[in-house]
Amino acid sequence: MPEADDDLEASGDSTQPLIMTRAIGFNGSVHEGLKVHKDGIHIIYPMGSALIVGNIKTHKQVILSGHSNTITCVEMSPTGRFLASGQANHMGFKANVCIWDFDKRALYGRHALHKVKVEAVTFSHNEKYCCSMGGQDDGSVVIYDMAAQRPLCGLQVPRTVQGVTTKFVALNTRDDIFLALGDGVIRVWEFKAEENRLAYRNCCLGLIRRQIECVKVDHEDRFIYCGSRSGDITQVELDYNEVGSVEPRIVDSVGRYLKTETQQQNESCWFGHGVTAIFLPKNKSHTIFIGTGSGWVYEVQVKRVPVKNPVRSRHGVTRTEPRPQNVMDPIRKAQLFGEITTIFPVLEKKAVYVATSASSIHRLNSDNWAHYELIFTTNHNAVLGVNFPNDFSGVFATAGQDYVRLWSAVDGREMLRLNVANTTCTVVDFMKDGHSILSGVFDVEVYSEWSLSFISWRLGTHVLVGMIQWFIEFIIEFIEFIIEFIEFTSRELEVRWYVEFAAPLNGIIALFMPSENEAWTL
Repeated sequence: MPEADDDLEASGDSTQPLIMTRAIGFNGSVHEGLKVHKDGIHIIYPMGSALIVGNIKTHKQVILSGHSNTITCVEMSPTGRFLASGQANHMGFKANVCIWDFDKRALYGRHALHKVKVEAVTFSHNEKYCCSMGGQDDGSVVIYDMAAQRPLCGLQVPRTVQGVTTKFVALNTRDDIFLALGDGVIRVWEFKAEENRLAYRNCCLGLIRRQIECVKVDHEDRFIYCGSRSGDITQVELDYNEVGSVEPRIVDSVGRYLKTETQQQNESCWFGHGVTAIFLPKNKSHTIFIGTGSGWVYEVQVKRVPVKNPVRSRHGVTRTEPRPQNVMDPIRKAQLFGEITTIFPVLEKKAVYVATSASSIHRLNSDNWAHYELIFTTNHNAVLGVNFPNDFSGVFATAGQDYVRLWSAVDGREMLRLNVANTTCTVVDFMKDGHSILSGVFDVEVYSEWSLSFISWRLGTHVLVGMIQWFIEFIIEFIEFIIEFIEFTSRELEVRWYVEFAAPLNGIIALFMPSENEAWTL
C-alpha cells in the first residue's frame, strides 16, 4: 500500500471534490416546510438533508448543508433574519438543530441535545430565543439563546405523562410562553429566565379528543386555532397576552362550513381528509386560510349564526332549537393534487403560496383562484432512471413511479411530464435523433415510445411548439392513407385492417391480407 501511494504522488494524480451547483428536489411531506421570505423573492424549503434558498425570479438557489440526515422541520424568524431546521436520525443517535443566518447564507449556531428526531422548532416573537422540541423517543424541549449562541436549558417530559406532541408554536406578544400540541394534548411551556428553567402544564380538554395536525395563534394571543384529522378546527381561548395568565380552555369547534345552494342536503360540511394546514392573515379579521388532506384550499370567513340542533325533552319529544355557533363561509376555493402541507399567503404581493405532499409549489392569485401558477415541482417518489440525449446536455429525462419527466439542465424547471399511470418506469433513454423517448417499465414486458416531435432545440434552447402541428400532420397522413386504401380496394381484394395505437403520441395503422401472410404498417 505505501508503494501504491508513492506511485500516485509521483504521477501527480490528485482528486478534487465535486461541487453541487443545482439540486432538483423538494420534500413536500414536511408540514410547514415551505417559507416565503419577507422580500417576496426567495423561498426556503427542505430537500433531503439540505435546506434550499431559491430565487423565484432567477431560479438560482443556494444549498445550506449542515445536517447528517433528513430534515423534518423548518422555521423562519419573524423578521426573516434567521432560519432554523431540525432533522431525524437513526435510533440511539443525536439529532441536530441548525440555525442559519439568511443574509450571509451561513450557519449561525447549532446543538445536538435531542435524540432520534427533532419534531419542531420555533422562534420567539423578538428573536431572543429559538426553542426546539424532540420527538416521541426524546420528549424534551430546549431553549437556545440567540445572542449568546448557546443552549440555556432543557427539560424532558416524563414518559408517564399522557400525550404525544407533534406541533410547537410561540406566542406573538410574549417570549416566555410556548405551546406544544399533538394527539389529544395541549401543553403549555413556560421559560422562567430568572431561574433559568422550564416548566409545563397540560390543558384540560374534557371529552374532546382530537389529533391535531396544524395550529396557529392569533396576533393578540387570545385564541389558538387547531386543525385536526377529524376535519374540524378547534378554537381554544388562550389569553396569555398579559402577565397574569389564565388556564387555556376550549371555546368552540368551528369545523363546519355553510352549505351552498349547489350542495346536496346529505353532503358533509366537514373538511375532507382532515385540516392539514392553516394560516391567519394579519389584516383580515375573522378570515382563515385552510388546506385539507384531499387537496382543497379554502379561504373562509368565520361567522356566528344560529344553527338548529335537535333537543330531546324529558317526555321523549324531539324538537329543534336554534343555537348560536361559529361556522365558516367559504369565500373561494381551489383544488390541487396531493395533501396540502403548507399555506403561506403574501398579501402584499397578492399571492398565496401552497405546498403539497406531491412535492409541488403553487402560487394562487389572492383575487382569483380559478387559475394558479406552478412555481416548482419535482419527483415525489424515487428516481429510478436518468439520461441525456445524444450530443446535447441542455435537457435530461427521469423515470420513476407513474411519470416520465423532461427537465431543463439550465434552470432545473420541468419542461414536460408524461403520465404512465399505475406503472413504474425503471429506465429511460433518448433515440439518437432526439425526437423520441424510450422507457421501460417494471414488468420488463411493456415498452412505451413517446414521440417528442413537437420539441425542437435551437441554439441550446428548447421551444415547445404544441400539439397543433402534430394534429395537422396526423390529418394529412390519414388523408393519404384513405387515398391509398381506395386504390388498393379497387383491385377487388378482400382486406382486413386494424387500427391500434401503441402510444398516446404515436399512431400505428396495420393492413393484413387474408390470402398472404403479409402486413404493411403506415
